[in-house]
Amino acid sequence: MNLKAFVTDEEAALQKALSKAFPAAVSLMCMTHIIRNLRAEIVDKLHLSNGFYSTVVKDSSGSVEGKGLIHTAIHDEYETLSKLHTKWDDLEKSVNPER
Repeated sequence: MNLKAFVTDEEAALQKALSKAFPAAVSLMCMTHIIRNLRAEIVDKLHLSNGFYSTVVKDSSGSVEGKGLIHTAIHDEYETLSKLHTKWDDLEKSVNPER
């Protein structure tokens, strides 16, 4: 079998086994799990608002403009991350001024 890519929930043992069985395949993470992990970090651990979380998800997935972080080409990644970092920092300061 010539598997080109596989998607996991980033479970270490599964990724290791699939990478060993298909060394040329690219490992990708499930978008549902990425979004779930964002929520755990942003809302549960950092105690930021659901509005902040929604903005990060929309910016990451491109659900608003179709140009989210997941659609970014490698050479544009730094510029996109830089813009989002500034946007998210400003948003965080507006909802949590003490940070």
